[in-house]
Amino acid sequence: MRKFDSSVLEYLDKLCNGDPIESIGLGIYNFSISFGRIRSINAMLKVAFFLEGRTYEWEEGPTAIPVWMIIGQVPERFELPTPFVLRMWLASGDYVDFYTDENPYEATTIEIIGDGVTMLDVF
Repeated sequence: MRKFDSSVLEYLDKLCNGDPIESIGLGIYNFSISFGRIRSINAMLKVAFFLEGRTYEWEEGPTAIPVWMIIGQVPERFELPTPFVLRMWLASGDYVDFYTDENPYEATTIEIIGDGVTMLDVF
């Protein structure tokens, strides 16, 4: 849909306040993660994981990736390795990469709740 930019880092970094990852959703066509005021980061294109020294990739469908290892971990910050990759760093040193691309369909959505408002950002 569109590239990630520095404005997404500004608001996501402010939401990294020590809240642990509460839930992970894995479907045929999407992967989602939730913590604190972030109701979901929902990826439909691709997600890469660096967990305990190993790298994994999800693109669709069932997976043998040990995503359960992410639950309870604490997001520390976000960065943009490229305009097409949003990286979420965890306190453990592990990370999760959410991918986007430039096509007419959403690749990643970010839904934030708080103060009586819900914000949805589409990439």
